[in-house]
Amino acid sequence: MFKSLKAAQAWIESVQKFGPKYDLVRMQNATQMLNHPEKKVPMIHVAGTNGKGSTVSFISHILMAAGYRTGMYISPYIESFNERFMINHVPIDDTALLTLINEMHAFNLAYHARFFEHLSFFELTTLLAFEYFNNESLDVAVIEVGIGGRLDATNVITPEVSVITSIGFDHMAILGNTLKEIASEKLGIVKPSVPLVSGVKDAELIELFESTTQKRGANLIQTDHVTFIPTIPQTFSYQSTPYEINLLGEHQVANAACAIEATRQLNHRGFTISETAIQAGLKDAFWPGRFETLGPFILDGAHNYQGVQSLLKAVDAYFKATPLTIVFGVMGDKDSKAMQTLLEARAETMVFTEVDHPRALAKTVMFDRSMHPNKLMASIDEVASLEGPTLIAGSLYVISATRAKIKERLDAK
Repeated sequence: MFKSLKAAQAWIESVQKFGPKYDLVRMQNATQMLNHPEKKVPMIHVAGTNGKGSTVSFISHILMAAGYRTGMYISPYIESFNERFMINHVPIDDTALLTLINEMHAFNLAYHARFFEHLSFFELTTLLAFEYFNNESLDVAVIEVGIGGRLDATNVITPEVSVITSIGFDHMAILGNTLKEIASEKLGIVKPSVPLVSGVKDAELIELFESTTQKRGANLIQTDHVTFIPTIPQTFSYQSTPYEINLLGEHQVANAACAIEATRQLNHRGFTISETAIQAGLKDAFWPGRFETLGPFILDGAHNYQGVQSLLKAVDAYFKATPLTIVFGVMGDKDSKAMQTLLEARAETMVFTEVDHPRALAKTVMFDRSMHPNKLMASIDEVASLEGPTLIAGSLYVISATRAKIKERLDAK
């Protein structure tokens, strides 16, 4: 038994991130041992290369506006580990989290005694979420896929609605090296008779989406007829109906359209969600570290090539004439060189940073390969003290660390 949350969290975060065998067998065995908590709360399943977290937030806020007690399971977090498990957008409290991690520790030992292997970090946190949501008698939970879809630990659920926001290049070592291969893995979340909402626009991929859903007996709903004009706050129209959101960028409008369609589909599955609730929920939704402005800073967790493209498109839409210092820090397993090239083309000054993480790419590597005429290296503390319009992009670990320091600086003024 862990006596403190710090010790409990240290244990669960020390567990191997993914299982030695990449499959769903352990999760199927584990949920059976726990009497299937994943079957006791209606769920919405959200996958995609980018936009998952924002779409989860949009859907959750719409459900809350409609009066439903709503759970959210996300990864990673920005400020605290508790954020992975939320009810009505409030993170789990420390006492409940300590209790549940202790339960997962005991369960992991019991699982090992029965099957002679331990569960992975993501399997344990997913099971923790299922147990938490079941204990709290939720009306509904929105579940974010970790990686891919087909073999992701969350894919033991049979949701009310599935969503795939986008397809891009990320986690290629696991998911494949072509967009079709990656899409096939994400389409693994499609279940018979469960509608799939798609924000994917690539014509070749749409054919794959159509054929896959047809084979599995699932209805495909594509988000068409979105009209985007950059404004602050962001307004847009979807199928001729006007909406407003507080998250900026054409990509966030696309995510909001997925949320609109997902919640409309819930109305065919026993829920009652009015257009008024959709409007209110979209307007209330917020997601830290996604084109978030804090003082002179813009923070965005764009950590793959497609994400950086969307980020820079948003920068040009809202801040086209603004000279920017751009800060970049990323994990070493990402296509950092291609992202760096995109960012350097927009930067007046380029700053490279890193966080204390075993997967972090050293800032010296990025600095040494940079051809930018105004390049610097900086610590997280030094980044937070920068003056003038500054865009911070890359890993959510970098966003989390710099965001905390920036908030300290702004609060001290």
